[in-house]
Amino acid sequence: GFGEVALLARQYAEKLNAKPFEERKSSLRATLDEASLSFDKVSSLKATAGGIELLADLLNDESEVIRKNAAEGLVRRIYRQSPGLEVQVSDEGPSKQTCTYSFQFADVPLEGDSIMHHGVCCVLPSFGDFKGLLSESIPLEDSTGKCVNSMSVVISPDAFEVDKLSFYSTDEEFKAMIKETESLLQNSASTLKAAGVRKFSLMLPQAPHMPRYATFLVEQDWKEAPSCRDMRSTFRHLLEVARLDEEYDLERIVPAVGRSSQVFVGTKKGEAKGKLGKPKTIFAQTITHTFDSNLDGDQWMQWPENLLLSAVDELERARLIPEVGTKPNSRIFAHFNTSVDADPMQVVDGVERFMNGFVAKHG
Repeated sequence: GFGEVALLARQYAEKLNAKPFEERKSSLRATLDEASLSFDKVSSLKATAGGIELLADLLNDESEVIRKNAAEGLVRRIYRQSPGLEVQVSDEGPSKQTCTYSFQFADVPLEGDSIMHHGVCCVLPSFGDFKGLLSESIPLEDSTGKCVNSMSVVISPDAFEVDKLSFYSTDEEFKAMIKETESLLQNSASTLKAAGVRKFSLMLPQAPHMPRYATFLVEQDWKEAPSCRDMRSTFRHLLEVARLDEEYDLERIVPAVGRSSQVFVGTKKGEAKGKLGKPKTIFAQTITHTFDSNLDGDQWMQWPENLLLSAVDELERARLIPEVGTKPNSRIFAHFNTSVDADPMQVVDGVERFMNGFVAKHG
C-alpha cells in the first residue's frame, strides 16, 4: 500500500542525503591518525561519522596506527558505557588484528555479585582464514568457571564476493557461512569450553552497507540464534532480546528504521490458539547512549521524546506489513545506556513526569 511506498521512499531519501561512504571514511581516517587517540571521542561520534561499517573498512589500512585505532575503536564502540572496559590490540598487518578486552555489565552491582567478562575479537582477511583459527588455542581463560566469555570474528574489509547492490544482496553467501560456522564451532566445542566462551559472534562487513551479524550460543549447541541475526551481539543483552526469546516465539521485522532499534512480532509460547489464531504482540526495542543528567526544567525531555517517537514509527512501520496488520498490541522498550549523575529518586520522578507529559501530548 501507500504506507509501504512512503517508508521505502524515506529510507532511500536518508541514504541520498548522507555524505558518500568514501568521504565519511576519509574523515574518520584522519580522526584515527593519532598515536595517543581519545577513544571517548571516537565512541561519541554519530554512526554516520564513526559507525561500525566505517571502522571495519579501515582494518586493512596501510598504516598500523590507523588499523590498531580502528580495531580498538570498533570494540569500544560495541561495548561503550560498559564499566571497567579495558582493550589491548595486537597487529600483524592489514586485516590481522587481535583485540582482547574485559568489561562488566552496567546493570549489575559494581561490588558483590559483579562478574568480569573477558573477550577476544579476531580480525581476518577472509572467511577461509577463520576455518584454521579454532584449531589454535583461544587467548582466554575461564577464571570464574561460569563460562561468561565472548569470542568474535570480523572478516575485513569485505566478507562477500557478490555485488552488494543492497544490504540483502549477500543473503545466500551469508546463510552458507552461518551453516559452516555452526559446524566449525560444534567441532571445536572442547576448545571453546576450555576458554570459557559462551557466545560467539560473526561480523561480516559489506561496505557501504551495515555489516551482517550472526550470534551462536553454547546453550543452543552452537547453533545460530535466529532472533539475533543482523543484530550487534551486545544487543541481545542490552535490548533484553534473550528474555523475550524465553517467553515468545519471535519474528524479526527487517529492516528496522533506526540502526539502534530492533522490532519483533512475538507469539506467547504455549498460548492457546483462538478463532483468529494465537494473539501476537509487536515489540519495539531501542537503545540510546545519551541522557541529559540535568533534570531541572523540561529541556532534557526533548531527546527522550524523540527516541520514543522513533519507536512509535517502528511500530507503525511494522503494522504496514499485511501479515502483521493492526490487531496485535504493542510494547516499547527503551534502554538509556548511560550513567546519570543524579539521585535515583530524582531520576524516577523526572521520568514519570516526562511520561505523563508524553502521553498527554501524543496520546
